Amino acid sequence: MGDFLRQLMLRRKEGDHRGVLCVTDAFDGPRGDGPSGYLHPEEAGYLAGLRYPKRRGDYLIGRYVGKRAVAALVGEPDPAGFRIDRGVFGHPVVRGTARAGVQVSITHNGPAAAAVAFDEAHPMGVDLEQIDESRLPTLLRQLSGDERALVDQLGLPLLEAAVRLWSARESLTKAMRTGLTVPMPLLEVSAAVATVGCVRFEFRNFFQFAAMTVRIGAYCLALALPRYTRLDPLTLPAGTLGSPAEVRLG
Repeated sequence: MGDFLRQLMLRRKEGDHRGVLCVTDAFDGPRGDGPSGYLHPEEAGYLAGLRYPKRRGDYLIGRYVGKRAVAALVGEPDPAGFRIDRGVFGHPVVRGTARAGVQVSITHNGPAAAAVAFDEAHPMGVDLEQIDESRLPTLLRQLSGDERALVDQLGLPLLEAAVRLWSARESLTKAMRTGLTVPMPLLEVSAAVATVGCVRFEFRNFFQFAAMTVRIGAYCLALALPRYTRLDPLTLPAGTLGSPAEVRLG
């Protein structure tokens, strides 16, 4: 258990970009009452208006990972000095950093959360899904015939493969800032390539994007990024989200 914070090196022919990934399941801030010191005054005001403990907890853990990732990317010593607003589609929008053009994608699932901070010139999205047996029938109903064939060819347990594909779709919608407001067939996966621990997905209708997925303990993490970006490999240490062994991404 614990926090994981890593720089992402994003290689492209026309020039490199940087990002920061933050993952946690050890959030020690308040889960239901009172703002924490990393919140901007406007964020603290928004928190005060949330009535239900779960919504407050989700907001706090999301802002925690989001602000850690953004602060690490821009070198901001005080996370309370900038804020993460909500866009009209509910997506996070970074405001008030010294460096313009920085954005963030945030995901949370139960006690775990992840965020990726990036330059808006290089869009990205992140998703975190629990590998839960009870979801398998629903996940399988969402697959096209071609997607089911891809899942079966991966050589992974069916549940894990289906969760990876679903998480890849979710990360794509976050990179595009649509959320799951688009018809599922539009998000169809067209290719899946497995390497050691990592599965890379490509999309039939959004061929400009790809998504990389890894299993971390009882979770799947998906990172959507432009298709022709090459991510320098990085290692998530053992203990991240309860994983018994280190995990390689990229």
